[in-house]
Amino acid sequence: MKPKLGRIDHALRALAFSAGLAVVLQAGAANADLRYPFELTDRIGDPSQASQKASCRHIVPPLVDMSGMFTFYAPGATQSVVDRGKMAAYSRRIGATERFKTSILLWLTRYENEPARRAEAAECLQRTLVAWARAGAMLDGLDDNDRNGRRQAALLTSWTAIAAVNAFQAADMAPWQTGDRAAVVDWFARLSQAIEGGYPELPPSPRALGWDKPTTNHAHWGAAALSMLAIARGEADGVDLAAYQLDRALKTATPDGAMPQELRRGGKALHYQIFALNPMAILVRIVEANGRPLTREQDRRLANVTRFTLDALDDPSILKPYTTRPQEMPKALPPFVELLRDHFRHDDPALSKRLECASARSGPVSSQFIALNITARVGPPLAKACPP
Repeated sequence: MKPKLGRIDHALRALAFSAGLAVVLQAGAANADLRYPFELTDRIGDPSQASQKASCRHIVPPLVDMSGMFTFYAPGATQSVVDRGKMAAYSRRIGATERFKTSILLWLTRYENEPARRAEAAECLQRTLVAWARAGAMLDGLDDNDRNGRRQAALLTSWTAIAAVNAFQAADMAPWQTGDRAAVVDWFARLSQAIEGGYPELPPSPRALGWDKPTTNHAHWGAAALSMLAIARGEADGVDLAAYQLDRALKTATPDGAMPQELRRGGKALHYQIFALNPMAILVRIVEANGRPLTREQDRRLANVTRFTLDALDDPSILKPYTTRPQEMPKALPPFVELLRDHFRHDDPALSKRLECASARSGPVSSQFIALNITARVGPPLAKACPP
């Protein structure tokens, strides 16, 4: 079922489309019961240790101007060959967001691993978020892009927003200075508007043309970001959006679990199959954390996609029906393995064990991409019977 929306003023679109979703989808959890997709301790500091004072000596200067965004691929049907010159320019252009996420991951790691520094870490996360919020980070110049640049801006904002919400979850465990929390929550609302403006297919609309129209990893990342931003603002409609987009994503898969839109990417086919499953795994955790178990059909499709992706990691030749090009292989365990390994424990023990064993062999997994120590949140793998 597709949400039915009328013509909505652009400035209010991000708020209105969530309300539209609530009309056509089953109502989500009550606001008071909203849960983030990753659990975090609510204890600040260890009573037996004195908390250290905050020492955030450097706050990453915010990236505000989002005009003139561009991609780093050379021209070509598969968009799979990186133009090194464009990549270097792109890295310089978005460098502040990478440093922002690195800073968040640093302070989250201290929060999680050093009880005596939890209050300090929470305060430094607050300072970082407040600086970016009060600067209106990632909000200017969005309309000064061509169509592809606007989409790239939405993607970049989506990834950064997920990291910001991860930071907010820990930052919210400490007292805020007057007005600071409200400033961050308001920034989250404006980020939602900025992201939604780059995703005309969330929900589908007549504005969705060409590469906007298919359901691809772009939309999965956008939905994950919008859902998490909504949860941070205390709005249950974010769970509706997560459930809606997860269903759309799963329906794009073939019976054997391939995602054809992603596998059109030549030498990056496996990369993009993984890159689509990663945000889908986040969507799974969002809906399940908020009392929305997957249907039997959705669970079957998810298992097929997960198994196919694992098989392709072991033997990329199974992708030959989609591409004959040599595949770019990941250098580390893909996040979906950690994010989904506790999902299948009850209904698919064999797949669960496969994920657990892959996780046990790799060691703890962190993702700077979304600023999260994934293994620390999911918990250690249960892999006693796994071969060495």
